[in-house]
Amino acid sequence: MMWDMDKTLNNKAVLWVIIALLVGGVAGYSLGQSNSKWSNDYMKETLSIMDSNANLMTQMGQMMSMMGKMMQQKGTLFNDTEMMNSGKELENRGSMMQINGSEMMTKANGIIR
Repeated sequence: MMWDMDKTLNNKAVLWVIIALLVGGVAGYSLGQSNSKWSNDYMKETLSIMDSNANLMTQMGQMMSMMGKMMQQKGTLFNDTEMMNSGKELENRGSMMQINGSEMMTKANGIIR
């Protein structure tokens, strides 16, 4: 009689373990799918961040260009060649940053659509 009871308990335990593994596997799979690296939500969020960073990059480029122009004006006013050269360099880098930011925004917007 004891043998039958142990066998029944073992069968129930094995059944519960199998059920728990199935439920855990299905739950893990569904969570993994929704958080996968290339899910739609992940990609939308990544592109949104890329778009805002590109916008910030463009704005920073504009500010750098304006500051470079101001430095060149001050360099001309005070006859300071070093300041004029630094201003030109800053303006060029700002323009380059604006172009890169605009290209990044274009790419992000093209992917979003």
